[in-house]
Amino acid sequence: MPETAAAATGSSAGFRHAAGSLHMRQKVYLPAMHSGMHLSEQLRAQVGDCSSTTGMLMVRQKKVRNAPATRYVSLTPIAVEAYNQLAAGKKAGEPLCTNTGGGV
Repeated sequence: MPETAAAATGSSAGFRHAAGSLHMRQKVYLPAMHSGMHLSEQLRAQVGDCSSTTGMLMVRQKKVRNAPATRYVSLTPIAVEAYNQLAAGKKAGEPLCTNTGGGV
């Protein structure tokens, strides 16, 4: 089954295979697509915000004045894998999403 067909059918194994072969730009959007995060929240994400054991991601939010500064969302295994690939080789506290020059 091609990767796109596996992804369309919702096959977990197909998704995992597809996530491993995606381009970096596509990996950036997977955590947002699988968690409901806004792009601005994703750009504030840092290495260390995700717990691979629980699948929970700490989201920093700034839009709502009286809301807590952070909230927690659960990630699908696909999103956790994409997060781990984005975080690979970076130190805790560094921005998760950076361009090839190291900028956000």
